[in-house]
Amino acid sequence: LKDHPEITFVDRGLVKDIQLGEGTDDHKVTWRSRDGKASGTVRSRWVIDCSGRARLLVKKFGHDVPLDDGFSTSAVWGQFSGCTDDIFDERWNYTFPDGEVTRRDLDTIHLWGDGYWIWLIRLTGQRISVGVSFNRNRPPAEGNLRQVFWDVIRRYPLLNFLTEENQLDFAAYRNVQHISDTYVAARRYAIAGDAASIIDAYYSQGVSLALVTSWHAANIVERHLREHVLD
Repeated sequence: LKDHPEITFVDRGLVKDIQLGEGTDDHKVTWRSRDGKASGTVRSRWVIDCSGRARLLVKKFGHDVPLDDGFSTSAVWGQFSGCTDDIFDERWNYTFPDGEVTRRDLDTIHLWGDGYWIWLIRLTGQRISVGVSFNRNRPPAEGNLRQVFWDVIRRYPLLNFLTEENQLDFAAYRNVQHISDTYVAARRYAIAGDAASIIDAYYSQGVSLALVTSWHAANIVERHLREHVLD
């Protein structure tokens, strides 16, 4: 990306303001570096919001949709070290009806409980990502999110190799869901990925939603720039 002759990649820039152009006028995006030593304003035909849960354009233009269906989830997860191959013994294998055996630990694994589910994803460097997503109206345990995480994990003897001592990081979202009423706007901006909407991470539908909406947005932008048709 950095080597493309028509792309300027500002990897340390923070967007401070966006002014949408009237009619066919260019937009203006004002930015500054994280250390405050550099800043500038760029002009563009389109603005694509990939700011994740910061949801820059959703908040600026009031695109958030209130969720009042009574369903909300929290997610809590961490990365762990020391996850060597010998941990994943025959208990992690799956045997097909024809007798073929496959290693489950080489795929994303989902475990289900009452009102919650767990993901396990092996990573490089003998690391593993483990997370718990649960219905906030039916929490599987008492306590804060960290306490809920460990209470659920300890229900599975197969996961006893996970300890606070080999935990590399820890993160949580108390409120996972949010939805936007706009993905592509006639005023020439688009909102992609988590910046727009996310329901739940189950089966990576958050990624799927991001890819689908981004693909449609890219097609709309390309047609507008090439053919001057905004549809």
